[in-house]
Amino acid sequence: MDRRFLGFGTAVAVVTLGFWGIAVSLASMVLPWPYGVVRRFPDDWGAVQLIAEQVPQNGVYLSGRGVFLAISVWPELLDKHEATAEGKHIVEFLADLFVAFVLTYVFLRLRPSNSIRAAGFLGLLGAAAAVATRFHDWNWYSFSVPYTVAGICDVVLGWALVGLALDMTRRFVQKRFERRVAG
Repeated sequence: MDRRFLGFGTAVAVVTLGFWGIAVSLASMVLPWPYGVVRRFPDDWGAVQLIAEQVPQNGVYLSGRGVFLAISVWPELLDKHEATAEGKHIVEFLADLFVAFVLTYVFLRLRPSNSIRAAGFLGLLGAAAAVATRFHDWNWYSFSVPYTVAGICDVVLGWALVGLALDMTRRFVQKRFERRVAG
């Protein structure tokens, strides 16, 4: 059952991560960001023009005076919300697929006794992974505390949901298998 569940569980996990990503995206569009998570320029167009003049290409820029910028400027300065992002969805799916496979593999090796333990353990792994990256950005590049905490919570909750979904799926598949063997 482990080999079959690895494929099926990966599918369940990637769908869970996808729905979690959609839920977070929709929430960020509908709900106002808390202070300090993401801030807007007071003069959006003026800031964009100034940055575009100074930045020869997309990338991460660091000044010795404490300025850190991650720049991704679209041609003709199009609004990213209006521009197409189809290639980015494919890359995001492939990244989620890899994470889903790894989480399913860990889940199978862990063999949690209940859904709470599965969610808790994968959530804890998510906390370790998120702290390893987000805390680094806060510490070295002065990302805001609310932004850092929001990023950590996103990963922890998403991975915990994957643990919950995998355990529920495992129990469902096990019951069907037992019925098939018995009947």
